[in-house]
Amino acid sequence: MPIPNEIPAGARIVVRTCEGVDPKDQRMKFRDYVGHVRSWDGQTLEMTRDAAANGSRLTLRNAPVP
Repeated sequence: MPIPNEIPAGARIVVRTCEGVDPKDQRMKFRDYVGHVRSWDGQTLEMTRDAAANGSRLTLRNAPVP
């Protein structure tokens, strides 16, 4: 899927990142981040992560994701 040129600030998004192959089971592992866009310049995404649905994690402002 192509990366969009524009993402409006405040948009709620899900970002999936690849963590690589798990040496135990040889399967690809991914990590999902759910939150709201703070800024996007076409190359670096800055977002505020949503708190976990069950309350186990507080809202967190992530460092930019290149």
